[in-house]
Order: sequence, then C-alpha cells, then structure tokens
Amino acid sequence: MEEGVTFYLNKTEKEDGTLVYLPSIIDDSNIEGSSLARRRLKLLESGEKLFKLRYAIFFISDMLKFTKGATWFVDSSGKVFEYVKRKRVPLLFKKIKQIIPIKSGGVIIEIQDIPYRFKSLFKPLLEQKYAGVLYTDSGYILYGFYDKLYNKTTRMI
Repeated sequence: MEEGVTFYLNKTEKEDGTLVYLPSIIDDSNIEGSSLARRRLKLLESGEKLFKLRYAIFFISDMLKFTKGATWFVDSSGKVFEYVKRKRVPLLFKKIKQIIPIKSGGVIIEIQDIPYRFKSLFKPLLEQKYAGVLYTDSGYILYGFYDKLYNKTTRMI
C-alpha cells in the first residue's frame, strides 16, 4: 500500500526471460466514496487499470468454501486481510423442514433439529432435500444443499 492506494503486483515474464511486475489497483482510499465498490467505480470511470476481484462473499460459508488453506480477501471498506483455516469442525447433514421465499430474492431455510433459520441467496433444487451445516462453538453455519443424507464428516474452518 502506498499513500492510501492498495496494489496487486502481477508478475509477468518477458520474452527475454526477465520478470516484470505490473501493478493493478485494488483500492484508492484517497478517492471520495463510502465503500470499496464506490471508489472502484470512480477509478474505472477515470480509466485506471483495476485488479479483477473474482468473487463476492455474502455469507461466512462462502468464505470458508473459497479459502484453500489461507486466502487473501478485501472487505467492503477496502481492508485487505488473510483468512487462514485453523480448526476442524463437524459437517452434519439434516433434513430441510421448510423453504420460505423472500420477495427481495433468496430463501429462508428451516432445518430439522436446529432452533433457528438460515438465509440463502439460492433456493435448493427440487432433489436437494438435505442441508449440510457446520457445527462450531458459535452455532451452526449453513454449508450447502444436498440430494441425500450423507454421513457426518468434517471441514477445516
């Protein structure tokens, strides 16, 4: 980071074998804007070369699935952080009791033997009658939808 600008250095090899590092901007906090997205839109308008952000993370389970051991992320305020998986937790499979559509998009899921509901951006497919949930010290995390009742397993979080 240099004077409020966060860069990603792309390593490229030239034809003669020399390495060149080409910077792409992730964020520039010197630009007015209340979020990373607003500042990036202004940077795009001004013709800056931006680093492509690959995924949007809406739920903690999304971050857990994308992380391969250790992965770097950028939050909505522009802060760069590394998430490292350090703990193994049970992945349990339970029957979906009810699916409640949300007008603004997505669904609310009720799962057997769990006293609270989960939100999902996607409705399970008709054959997906089961949910996988991670059991942590803080409670359950919806992990995915499945077509059959699998045996308990574990995942790193």
